[in-house]
Amino acid sequence: MVEFPDWTRAFVIMGDDPDNGLRVVRLDDEGRLSAFVIDSRDAWEQILTIGNAELAARLGSLQRFDSRGNLQYGTDFSEGLPGWWTGGNGLGAAEALDPTTFVKGGYSVKLTAGSTLNHWARVQGAISYVPTTRMGAEAVFSLAGATGDVELWCSVYSGTHTYEVKVRYDYANSNLEVWDGNPDWVVVDNTFTMYTDTRLFHHIKVVWDMSAETYVRVLVNGTEYPATAYALETAVLEFTPIVSVIFTNTGRLAANDVVNLDSIVVTNQEPE
Repeated sequence: MVEFPDWTRAFVIMGDDPDNGLRVVRLDDEGRLSAFVIDSRDAWEQILTIGNAELAARLGSLQRFDSRGNLQYGTDFSEGLPGWWTGGNGLGAAEALDPTTFVKGGYSVKLTAGSTLNHWARVQGAISYVPTTRMGAEAVFSLAGATGDVELWCSVYSGTHTYEVKVRYDYANSNLEVWDGNPDWVVVDNTFTMYTDTRLFHHIKVVWDMSAETYVRVLVNGTEYPATAYALETAVLEFTPIVSVIFTNTGRLAANDVVNLDSIVVTNQEPE
């Protein structure tokens, strides 16, 4: 980020506009370069400005739901599933690329839960561990209809410790839950409803603090839940530093419930 000395904080940088107007690069209250004029004026004669996070989103970044944190990893499965493990349990369980519904990238992953046994379907990936205090994980998905629950699970291996981070939506009970340090599922919100339609994609993001060994926040669509009261499940474990990311659709018995996963994003350096 470009920074300017204190005496510049009350000023803007100006230049001649071809229409004899002015183009400006704005500074924020701390004297930092924060936004650019991208056009002279819009149809309503308003000067248009755009910040860096919004610019990245407009250029196609996967990190568009919540721009906090630095992007560590992201996939929309447009290059297929070679970097992911897939697995299912029960009769009719299946995991496959689906070109019929997606947000971007041309595909989502159709997770069809089995109708017997433990009745689930999942994808699992592994990415490098980056030393950091706070991390985040985000999934974008749609519900074709009723299901059992949808779970986003991250296991972080720092080399000396492991941190288990889990958030799930219990469809039958309208519960948003996190896995705490007891360990057990605890309800964050028991009135949450996600509508069902393969074309209606939901966003869920969980942020955690490994130094404090707690969750930080959970975001679902337009709602943010403070979560520092919930402890992480942790353990001392010497293991190769790595981050495992698992997304699971657990369906109902005697049904092949379907969830479409559009993308996965992992962030680091999340703010408090």
